[in-house]
Amino acid sequence: MQIRLKEARMKSRISIRELANRSGVSKGSIEKMEGPSPNPRVVTVCKVAHALGLRAADLIDDDDG
Repeated sequence: MQIRLKEARMKSRISIRELANRSGVSKGSIEKMEGPSPNPRVVTVCKVAHALGLRAADLIDDDDG
């Protein structure tokens, strides 16, 4: 499973710091979610998605192929 957070964040034109402020998720957690091996909690994905005006499903790419 991959998290397409960086793509969504860049499209929204907000910084990691701003997303952290809007979502209540730490800057470090967001950086990890944008990294090569994210393993976030579902509640974290939901908070970040909501802060971007998206659904959590919009950030999740579960195509392993």
